[in-house]
Amino acid sequence: TSATVGLAGSGSRIGMCVSWGEWLSPLCILLLGWFFLPFYLSTGVFTMPEFLERRFSRPIRVYYSCLLLVMYVTTKVSVALYAGAIVLNQTGGLQIWKGAAGLVCATGCYTVIGGMRAVIYTEVLQTVVLIAGGLLLLAFSMQRIGGWDQIWINVPPSHSHLFQPPSHADFPFTGVLL
Repeated sequence: TSATVGLAGSGSRIGMCVSWGEWLSPLCILLLGWFFLPFYLSTGVFTMPEFLERRFSRPIRVYYSCLLLVMYVTTKVSVALYAGAIVLNQTGGLQIWKGAAGLVCATGCYTVIGGMRAVIYTEVLQTVVLIAGGLLLLAFSMQRIGGWDQIWINVPPSHSHLFQPPSHADFPFTGVLL
């Protein structure tokens, strides 16, 4: 959800070039699967920290795991909690910190009580809700603005290009291709 909101904001500010990450990610995942999956299967390694331990040492594995944990909490979890707290604030008037604390408690409780099964069911439900909500938002938005053609009338010409010039501050095409 934070990626959806962030990409929509960046897209309205910069243009279509911000979608390159979404277009290229399936290709990268396929390439990783073709090149690294056979290696992982032949060595019996399932995670990157496990590979680092086998290749170097246990302290490297612990360091990498801790680094990823800190980075994930500070970049992903905090943004998701803040976004959820803002939604609770805007829809129910709940204070930001109380909303974030409530989300942490609710998530922790259903994860501890229901285990991975609860987490998986929640992910499946969230996927359905996000796809349905995105499609409804698209339909309502298109109806409100008058259709697909109206988008291109109101959008600056520079926003419709997937490739920006090398001098572009945010998304030069050279950076996208490399």
